[in-house]
Amino acid sequence: ADLGGLCPSHTDMPADAFEALLDRMGSALKVMTIAPSKDAPDKFVRIRALVKRGVVPALGHDRKAPEADIVGALRVGAEAGVQCHLTHLYNVCSFHHRAPSLVNFGLAPKLPMLPEMQGLTPPTVEVIADGAHVHPLALQVAFAARAEGDVICVTDNILEAKPGKKAMYLGRALQVADDGKGVVLEGTETLAGSCCSLHDAFCNLVNVIGLSIGRASGAVSEHPARIAGLKHVGRIEVGLAADLVLLTAAPDFKLCRTYVRGKLAHASA
Repeated sequence: ADLGGLCPSHTDMPADAFEALLDRMGSALKVMTIAPSKDAPDKFVRIRALVKRGVVPALGHDRKAPEADIVGALRVGAEAGVQCHLTHLYNVCSFHHRAPSLVNFGLAPKLPMLPEMQGLTPPTVEVIADGAHVHPLALQVAFAARAEGDVICVTDNILEAKPGKKAMYLGRALQVADDGKGVVLEGTETLAGSCCSLHDAFCNLVNVIGLSIGRASGAVSEHPARIAGLKHVGRIEVGLAADLVLLTAAPDFKLCRTYVRGKLAHASA
């Protein structure tokens, strides 16, 4: 497993302790990241524990995951009727043209007709569309390669976008980068988070990547909710939670009003 910008932590939790942790989280847990190369030696016992509880396994934080381990993880999901996910595509994972790893699988619209990959579906993927974690060109490649609904956005947001703003988290000194987009470990260029909101991501998808408003909207609302199994949000439909935002026209997309469960929660001056 590769921690990336995460704080030092224990990555070898025994299977019984891991299952006890899942049971304590209960139904609140929807998606969890597992490094395939860490779980493969244990015959994917942790991924099996996730799918058993209806939790979506997200493959990630693994720069060295070999093809066989990724295929094995996808196979566990497929046998349970679950499509795996991939945590923040491009970040803390790798690509190689001869030795495929997580990025290769994340960019594939379908898998080749190799015997070991028969019956498998590529994972859905998420990207951090803040302009710092992933270059716009790489974002464009991901959205062009995969079908609508297969690529979603997450924020990785941990601090407000004030350049130079500092914070402490689990003993680590963090600082907002000079461009106000990313959060780095103080004194380094190692990304530890973002300052991006989903509104920012939506604007970037339309104004920089060139997605349609419909596809960009789905990438920050409908499809994340679908992947996480949240059936009461993400769509405008009778009977669902009326969580809505009203924006001005393109290209500004300024936030005018926010509704939470149908009630006005914010209105711009």
